[in-house]
Order: sequence, then C-alpha cells, then structure tokens
Amino acid sequence: MKTLNGKLYFEKKDIDELKKKAIFLVHNPTDEYDQLYSFDKEEMETVIEGITALNNSLFWEFTSETALNLEKIKIIHQTLAVYHTNKITKDEFVKIPLEQITSYCVKKYENWLKSIGHDLFLGVFVKYKA
Repeated sequence: MKTLNGKLYFEKKDIDELKKKAIFLVHNPTDEYDQLYSFDKEEMETVIEGITALNNSLFWEFTSETALNLEKIKIIHQTLAVYHTNKITKDEFVKIPLEQITSYCVKKYENWLKSIGHDLFLGVFVKYKA
C-alpha cells in the first residue's frame, strides 16, 4: 500500500491479501455477516464467486493503473451492483414451492448471494482504511 496526497492506495498484492481475508470471512463470519452461518457449501461458493468477480474487475483496472484508492474501488463495486428486483433473499427463495422454482428464481437467488460477496469484499477495504 502507498499513501499519496493523504489517500491510501491499494496495489495488486494488497488486493490479493484482502481477497484472502474476505474468503476467510465467508468460512468464519463475524457478527456482521452472521447470516453466512446458515449457508451450505454451494451458497458459500456463490458468495465467493461474488468476491472473485469484484477482484477480477479491480485487477482489470491495473491495465492502466498501478494502485487503486477506496473511491475507485467503490465505483468499481457499484458497476457490479444488481437491481434489487433481480435478487431474492434466502428467506424469499425457500418460501417458493419446489415445483415452482425456475431457473429465473435460481438466478435471482445467485445474484443475491454474489452481491453479498461484493459487499463483504468492499467491507474489507473499508475496514482496512478505517
């Protein structure tokens, strides 16, 4: 990490380390992410896919940048955001009768799980800066 003009900038190696912390949090959640305790292996893997998606987007920026500040990371995080209408929570998903579950329902649930991964990874950056 480096500080320029009073702002903290994250380099590739920093992002790699923070990604590891985020994945660790998926398997060892804090009170902030206690809902992860109720997730099965597949659901956790989908949350990790969300972390990986944000990581990949951040690394794409390194084609033109040598480091990223938190504001840029938040902008990149926002580009991955899925509209609320394209997500359903676990509580909503389990209420759907099995015979009525469609691939669209599953996709909306996966979107929600991935967004948890995006938010969790961003949270690691925010807390690191604090």
